[in-house]
Amino acid sequence: MPASLNTSLINIFAAEGPGVQDPSNPILPFVHELFWGAVAFAILYFVMKYVALPPVLKTMEDRDAKLRAERASADAAHQSLADAQAEYDSALAQARVEANEIIEQARSEAEEYRSGVMATAQAEVNAEREGSMSSTANVKAGAVASLHDRVSTIALDAAGRVIGKPVDAASNQGVIDEVLRSRSGGQK
Repeated sequence: MPASLNTSLINIFAAEGPGVQDPSNPILPFVHELFWGAVAFAILYFVMKYVALPPVLKTMEDRDAKLRAERASADAAHQSLADAQAEYDSALAQARVEANEIIEQARSEAEEYRSGVMATAQAEVNAEREGSMSSTANVKAGAVASLHDRVSTIALDAAGRVIGKPVDAASNQGVIDEVLRSRSGGQK
């Protein structure tokens, strides 16, 4: 900054003009400054209160109402979610109970089926055993009868050789049968 400009600024601020009064108290302003400050404050106050502040307050109230509505909606959604979760848990528990009942029913049906199959198999085994026993008895009876016939033939042949003449089988069959019966009854 040039020196001449600097000096002129100092002279302007330092100079006392005809309307400049020396205040007695440096902190208190002049009365006319207080008057115009109060007028400007009153005008600004009325402009702010009746012109600028109502739209701001309206916007704030709208925003507050919107936030309350969103919070209520969020609370309702949260409650709906909790209700849905409770319903899901209840349905899941019911499904588990039903599944356990179905499994238990299937087990009992399987046990009944197994018992039925075992009973049928046991009946078949018993029938087979009875058939085998009767078959064995028939075979044994047939073998004994065949053995009796052969023993009879051999006895008659041996008796005929001892006597030296043929022995009649029809007339001596009763004696042979009685001897064989007494022998087989004594061996049992």
